[in-house]
Amino acid sequence: MYSPQQALKDFQSDRYATNNRTLLEPAYATLFENMYRALDLNNDIKKNVEILFNFFDQVEAVVLNKKVRENFNSNPEGSLLTLKNNLPEANIKAAVAALVAIIKFIKDQRTNINGLESLLWTLFNETAMEGLFQEYLNKAERVQEQLLSRSFLSLIVLYPSFTKISIQNILMPVELKNPSRRQGNFDALVLKAIVGGLNNFTYEPKRTEDYPQDLKNITNWGISENSVQNLGLPIPSRGKIPDMVIKIDDGLIIGAHKEQTFGGGGQDNQAEDAGRIFQFTKEQEEEYKSKLGVKNIYYSIVLDLQFASLSSKHWNTLVEIVKEEKNTNKYLISSYQLKLLIESLLTEKNNSS
Repeated sequence: MYSPQQALKDFQSDRYATNNRTLLEPAYATLFENMYRALDLNNDIKKNVEILFNFFDQVEAVVLNKKVRENFNSNPEGSLLTLKNNLPEANIKAAVAALVAIIKFIKDQRTNINGLESLLWTLFNETAMEGLFQEYLNKAERVQEQLLSRSFLSLIVLYPSFTKISIQNILMPVELKNPSRRQGNFDALVLKAIVGGLNNFTYEPKRTEDYPQDLKNITNWGISENSVQNLGLPIPSRGKIPDMVIKIDDGLIIGAHKEQTFGGGGQDNQAEDAGRIFQFTKEQEEEYKSKLGVKNIYYSIVLDLQFASLSSKHWNTLVEIVKEEKNTNKYLISSYQLKLLIESLLTEKNNSS
């Protein structure tokens, strides 16, 4: 059988990286199909963004000419007052009018926050578009307050050109539809790609009158999170519904699927979330065994790395758990390696029959 320790070595050496990319490509293609919606970027909105760009250029010119940046650390309040006093009123009014029009454009054209995070967070201190509309839609005075606020002007002083980055996504001609559903859809597509390529294996068995009780009497199937939820089985404390459950003869794989695109601070949270798949109690295990008719349970963190490497203490802790010599059922593998694990369990079953 494909052991956890060998699987980890293969994972860390990228032995099957090319195979994994090939497996995932159709899932990505399906995932992003019809997920974008075109936006109507008329000349007015382009003109208003250009007015804002010009305003930020004017701010930057004052920052340099009046040495605002040089004096900011020793006298931030005085530096910002100097900046405000040297911005022509007409330019401020033009920028405010442009920003009011941009907010109205967002209200009329956009359906979600995706792509506008930097604008909402840095300029308006909002995390949802509804808050933006409630506070600032058609309210020029409130918009001006924010545009000249200490927090936003400080960003301009400390991080040159950041302001242009914060609004350039307004000019993106498309928006992503239903971004919050992306990960759940991706998990299901990956599972379908894995089990769909196996002989005599079923992705999401057809539901009968006895479903899900009849899953105990059939084997060689895989189900994704929505179906797992219908099983009514327990989960670890502070855990979430497993992304996938796969039955092979009298064995069961319970999996958490993660996708890592870049390094960074988010790795620890992701690792902590994934690691809960290793925290099922003996009592919870017995309930799965009884309800699904299995004898052995394997726990698998299925991690697909894209342009990233593991670099957090929580991932390191999970690696050490898998490496332990006594570990026989906890895995850290890629999607392609999950397929290899299923195939090794199928081979073991055939050899013993």
